[in-house]
Amino acid sequence: MALYRRNAVRFLAVLAVLVFSGHAAAYDFEGTVRVSGPPYPDPRFIPIEKKPVRGFPENVLSQSLLISPEGGLQNAVVVLEGGAADVLAGPSEIVPPQMELDQKDYLFDPHVVVLPAGASLKILNSDGLAHDVRAFNEDSKMLFRYDVDPGKSVEALFEKPGNCVLRCGLHHWMHAFVIVVSSPHYAVTDAHGGFRIEDVPPGNYAVRIWHEILGESGTAIEMMDSVRNFEYTYPSEIR
Repeated sequence: MALYRRNAVRFLAVLAVLVFSGHAAAYDFEGTVRVSGPPYPDPRFIPIEKKPVRGFPENVLSQSLLISPEGGLQNAVVVLEGGAADVLAGPSEIVPPQMELDQKDYLFDPHVVVLPAGASLKILNSDGLAHDVRAFNEDSKMLFRYDVDPGKSVEALFEKPGNCVLRCGLHHWMHAFVIVVSSPHYAVTDAHGGFRIEDVPPGNYAVRIWHEILGESGTAIEMMDSVRNFEYTYPSEIR
């Protein structure tokens, strides 16, 4: 009963901010996603047997597990889900932005893209050869396939939340992930494992963290002020 009363008080506090200030307060959510250690796994290189062009290197650096010397994890997705203010605000009328994904130096750039459901992704080709872009959902069902000539681009719409993997049918080492979310609050960690999510309304949130190798995990957080030192560490046994 005491817990119920505390939650009710918090909810009413959020409601008061919305009603009497005319708009909700907004906070920043910043932090770092790490891997426990050291030692940390060495970078992995993918051998290239058939070179796409003359002078192409013997191997390329895998983007699947990139860890900084301090243990920061790159390309992890951080999503805030829930929150009383989000529920009160109702559906957003803002048109989801179009994001871009390039095929450059025979890699997808960036390696991980997060999109709100209903957004489109512009897929470019900055390489000198054609690419065969294929998207698969979590059940390995192909969602689309596009031939993308050099200097050209295509657009793909992602309507439903879920995780998708993009692959090139011509260059086996090329892959990327498109994470489609229902929340407007998300980020991808940088080379040091850092992230920042701005304009988060007050409320209680579930923090969902995803990485293609280390899997999905999470925790809970209460946003009644800006949080600038959040840390999550993947335990070594997950590797």
